[in-house]
Amino acid sequence: MKLLALFAAVFAQRAENFRNIVNKIPETFTPTAKTSTFSGAGSVQFTTSSFDKKQENLVLVWSEDGAFSSPFNIIANIRPAHSEFEKFDSEFSEDVSFSFPSDSSVAVSINVDESDSRFFYVLSFSDPFSSSDVTHSGDDFSHRANFYLGELQAGYLDVNTMIAAQQTTNGVLGDNGITVSDDLVYRQATQAELEKIGFQGPGIAVDMPNDDWFAAHRSAEYVTFATDYSSAKLMRPKNKEDVVANTKAVLEGWEVEISCGPIPEGDQSTMEVSIEAKTESDEHQSFRAPVSELIVGDKISKKVKVESWHQSTGVWCKFFEGGNLIGYTNPQTFVVNAPTELPAITATYNSPKCGFVGSGAEEEIATCAAASATFPPLFLQWKVIKADGTEELIPTKPTETFSLKLPVVISQEYKDASASCLVYQGTDPALKSAPEFVKSLSPTGSGFSLKKKTSKLDMHVIGRDVTCQSDIFGATTVAEDECSDVQNIEVTNTVNCPLETFYKEATCRIVLVGGGVPLESTYTNDECIAYDMIESNCTESAYKKCPKPDAPEELSELDEGGSGPWFLLFFVCAALGGALLVYMNRSSPNQSGPKVTDSSQSSLLDTV
Repeated sequence: MKLLALFAAVFAQRAENFRNIVNKIPETFTPTAKTSTFSGAGSVQFTTSSFDKKQENLVLVWSEDGAFSSPFNIIANIRPAHSEFEKFDSEFSEDVSFSFPSDSSVAVSINVDESDSRFFYVLSFSDPFSSSDVTHSGDDFSHRANFYLGELQAGYLDVNTMIAAQQTTNGVLGDNGITVSDDLVYRQATQAELEKIGFQGPGIAVDMPNDDWFAAHRSAEYVTFATDYSSAKLMRPKNKEDVVANTKAVLEGWEVEISCGPIPEGDQSTMEVSIEAKTESDEHQSFRAPVSELIVGDKISKKVKVESWHQSTGVWCKFFEGGNLIGYTNPQTFVVNAPTELPAITATYNSPKCGFVGSGAEEEIATCAAASATFPPLFLQWKVIKADGTEELIPTKPTETFSLKLPVVISQEYKDASASCLVYQGTDPALKSAPEFVKSLSPTGSGFSLKKKTSKLDMHVIGRDVTCQSDIFGATTVAEDECSDVQNIEVTNTVNCPLETFYKEATCRIVLVGGGVPLESTYTNDECIAYDMIESNCTESAYKKCPKPDAPEELSELDEGGSGPWFLLFFVCAALGGALLVYMNRSSPNQSGPKVTDSSQSSLLDTV
């Protein structure tokens, strides 16, 4: 027992001596922090840079604010060269582990949960118990955990702006942040926008997209926001074409069915729906009721008699959950009027500013539209004749509308195809007969081009100047050119080369519009010399001696004259060889030199 007590006392005194040595460091270390993002719980994992082998002790420490200074919060002392470690903080006895990828670095794993926002860092020391002065240095980065709290929140701030936000412990998002589907462009949501909608944490905002986006994504029902851990769907936004395409001609007093759908995803028992309309002078709301009371199949359905206010900018069904607007349906408009003559109708090919997406989804190639509403109503249909003579009707039956897009998936089968808009006019609905054909229109305009897309990342590093750009759009982002597919460009994780004016490491990252896997490339300068591992300008001191350079063996032999006899022998042999050649030339009188002739008649290589 006395022996065990003695060992414990010796160990305690050694640990205290080690703490005192570490806490003598006068500097404050404030390294760049790398964040590991989790949901619920996880392990902060990192591998240190390679230290000088003389720095044989690696000390793992923590701090609350990312600044590391004396007195240090020491977790463990690690000796990679011996694959051993000594834990100093009992809190981490079961939550920290180490492995050794080399004899000068360590791989660290620390178990953390949502309550832990501390920073972790590794210092290096020479032997603290040797007779020489103790030297020290620090790793390139500190490390901390960031936890996502709860699910991703998404909703409409108003009919023109969608907001998505994620609450986190550190108020920042992970590397992938929040992504949005369907090639939508986003920006950072302002604090005022987040407060207005009632969301916590950092977030993004998606403003009303342009008409080209609607042309390529009209068939989409939902927009998806996502993080690495959760996702949320909103009904896609609507534009004026959605209103025009959903216009019906009626007579006042007719009974019409206002149908709303699809119903947003989620718990329908907690949702409410309102039917609203806005005229040029007033806003009208028919009613607001629980969704569960009005469900017919997968939609909301309500029969109403046509009133004057139905002739408005649109009758909307708006869906709410927890007081937040989570989506709204295509506006349904009504034209109340007497029978009229057929209005002017035009058909045109669309020409998106940035070109068609060509991603395998339907895109609106052309538009057939009436200049004004009419009654009886119009029915429109597209007929496409392909190069092989086959015909395709889109849609399969004429549709009651004043504006009809031609949606196709762009492929080679539509090369050299032609299209025409078929115009029909409705008959008395009481007769339930098919609409009557009126005429066919060929669209004006021609041709289309595919939208350009970034295929790779170009990265160039000169000194500390890092050029990071798209192979198609260069450094131009979508904020500068709406045709660019570059959301933003980031240069991160830069590490300076010691005592030099260039980088040891740098990472280039391009975030693309519409989410997906960002393009990333890391530059490493192999010519960066770790000056702490070699001593180019050695200065001797009482405890440090500089090595003497070894003299080359060949040089020392020359200095001592060791090669003198050999040099004399070679000189004599060369003289004898020269004399022999002279004698042989004089003994051959019939030989003559080469004769050079005119280059226009023979080669310069001819001899007589």
